[in-house]
Amino acid sequence: MKNLMRGLFCCMVILMGYSAHAGSWDQCKGCHDGAFAPDAKALKQKYKTVDDLIKAAKKSDEPLMNRYKQDEEFLRKAAKDIGLQ
Repeated sequence: MKNLMRGLFCCMVILMGYSAHAGSWDQCKGCHDGAFAPDAKALKQKYKTVDDLIKAAKKSDEPLMNRYKQDEEFLRKAAKDIGLQ
């Protein structure tokens, strides 16, 4: 029984850590689904470079973007995740 509990605990710790390493875009795509906000394809068509997307994100009036406006590293990773250069 103790071994089972240890095993379950280890699995739980590993899975909790896994979500912290998810790609930046994985956190964005919940809202950026094409219905609520532009999806990855639309963003790639609108913004040609990583810097263009970051500049637009920082200028966004959308309250849900406030959390990300100051995190340029996160925005840069998300832009690269969708294929911007």
